[in-house]
Amino acid sequence: MDGKEFVGLYDVHYPRVYRYLLWRLRERAAAEKVAAEVFAIALRTFQEGSEPRQVGSWLVEVADHLASRVLRRMQVEDLLDEVGLIAEREPGAVPDKMGPAVERDPEELVIGRLENATIRACMDALSPEERTALLLRIVAGVSASEVAELLRTTEDVVRRLQLRALRALRTLWKEAEANAGRGSTGA
Repeated sequence: MDGKEFVGLYDVHYPRVYRYLLWRLRERAAAEKVAAEVFAIALRTFQEGSEPRQVGSWLVEVADHLASRVLRRMQVEDLLDEVGLIAEREPGAVPDKMGPAVERDPEELVIGRLENATIRACMDALSPEERTALLLRIVAGVSASEVAELLRTTEDVVRRLQLRALRALRTLWKEAEANAGRGSTGA
């Protein structure tokens, strides 16, 4: 694969790899850094003459592996931070989980953050299998056959899992909205 072909591959696959990593890591800077690492690995792999059969699903699989590693490292750092074993960070070193809020209405920003938090809470309430299927299919845009290959199952199982996850997500979302409505009327 030459440089031009790799740039084309990057242009096609970067958006879905980045979206997937953003959902997994929940920090823009971390997602960007890991996405860059994914494509560095891909470039090395292609330069060695090896090319996976389904490049898109392979890239997401690499991203998932690297994201898991980053999340484990973040959990350890958080734990160490809680007990005061991590040195103080520089002011610029604390990542902004929501990204910059440039030229946005403050009310719109608050509502967006609340909805984002609700979506994440609902996604977190799904089983790991349901969450993975939805993230791969919807956020990363991976086909049902590619998800089946990644999860080592059949396309029918993936489709049923996705349907069950969407139904559960819809129920969780309605419950969250109902609870938010009750909370605002009781104040």
